[in-house]
Amino acid sequence: MPLIKQIFVVLFICLLGNFLSECIPLPIPNSITAMVLMLVLLALRWLRADSIRQVVDFLQKNMVFFSFRPACRCWSTMSFCGTIWQPSW
Repeated sequence: MPLIKQIFVVLFICLLGNFLSECIPLPIPNSITAMVLMLVLLALRWLRADSIRQVVDFLQKNMVFFSFRPACRCWSTMSFCGTIWQPSW
């Protein structure tokens, strides 16, 4: 399967997970719903793992680019807490 089609399949599953998460009255995050949806599609063999392998390999190899912003936010929060809890002497 061409790379652009693989990207669209993964994005469509993410959007469908977002839509399902909004429709379900439970507080389930969108990403969890999308992962469960992808697991169901892979288990039922409606989606073959080989058909999205290139995109998944790319996302796994470059995971640091997708976790950089949350790590920066966590670091800034920790440094803010460090200024609050410093001893006063």
